[in-house]
Amino acid sequence: MAQITRDPELDLCPSFVGPIFQDARNTIVTTVPTKTSANAVDDLTVLWQADWDAKKAAWDAQETANQATRDEATRKQAEIDAELAAEKKEADRKKPKVNDFDSNRGIAESIALQPSLFTLCKLERFKYVEAWYFTREGCCCSKSVVKDVNLNWDQLASAKNNILHYAAQFKWLE
Repeated sequence: MAQITRDPELDLCPSFVGPIFQDARNTIVTTVPTKTSANAVDDLTVLWQADWDAKKAAWDAQETANQATRDEATRKQAEIDAELAAEKKEADRKKPKVNDFDSNRGIAESIALQPSLFTLCKLERFKYVEAWYFTREGCCCSKSVVKDVNLNWDQLASAKNNILHYAAQFKWLE
């Protein structure tokens, strides 16, 4: 069916009395001898009304179908928007969080040494860990362990401070 582009509700019934419809009235009068010119005007009005009713029904059906299509598109868009919002929420949840910036906080004099996860797990379980793992060299490369007795004074001093720092983090008793 062709798309109706104009609401028939806006149409007005023409006056079939005028000279434009003279040929139509004459055709009705000559075809049906009992009809008068006034009857022909009535017949043309009834025919126009029936055509208008059919156009109005088609327009209403078309508008209902168009509304259903718009509703379906709106529903689909809402689903897409909800899915995108859920994906964004999940992505935001997975994003690493940056701590708030404290402009009053000073800058540390040195960077804290970070021992390997293996070392920290042993310390957390109250297992013996060589002090070397807490030295600058041990935090950088833990493949060549140096026994505690072979550490120099500087290595022992830095390892001690690092061990105490991480022991406090793991709630060791003083």
